[in-house]
Amino acid sequence: MALLRFAQKVGRSSIFLSTSRSYGIGTNIVESAPEVYTIPPPQPKESKPGQLTIKQVEHYFNDGYIIIPNLFTQNELVPVMEAINECVDIVADNLFNGRKIRDKAEKASFYKRLILLEKQFPGTAVLLHKQGYLPVAFRNLWANERLLNIVEQFIGPEIAGHPVWNLRTKTPVNEQTTVPWHQDNAYLDHTC
Repeated sequence: MALLRFAQKVGRSSIFLSTSRSYGIGTNIVESAPEVYTIPPPQPKESKPGQLTIKQVEHYFNDGYIIIPNLFTQNELVPVMEAINECVDIVADNLFNGRKIRDKAEKASFYKRLILLEKQFPGTAVLLHKQGYLPVAFRNLWANERLLNIVEQFIGPEIAGHPVWNLRTKTPVNEQTTVPWHQDNAYLDHTC
């Protein structure tokens, strides 16, 4: 029996995702390149910094997730958090100057500010996503050798980033940012 991982009512239809990694709306079921999510590629022959154990790789492919404590140091994450703050500042300034919000929530914590902005102007999180700007700190994080070595264990050595890399936030109870199992499955070809 398949474990239902995700279900959300959409009018009369349901969106669902099972452990087989199929998803669908109503009775239309689509297989989304299931081998990509269930069969690990050949593992690198040489040991590289940051690589996972075979047991961790198996956990990822069996359970669909992996938690890797302390993959990045605080010093590696500080520039990314600063870049996020700068992106949020730009959106808040634009909304404030356009009289869409009354409070830029500048005193709110890193973890609460976007939520407060979203409450004032639903869609703020989407605006942040659509800025079309990728801070250097993000590029540096995504090019991190340890991270790329782990990604290689999941998808093989042919690693490419999608050209619309950006910040996709997930604010609480926000249907605009709720997506199926993998946010790109809905519009990317299964060979990507």
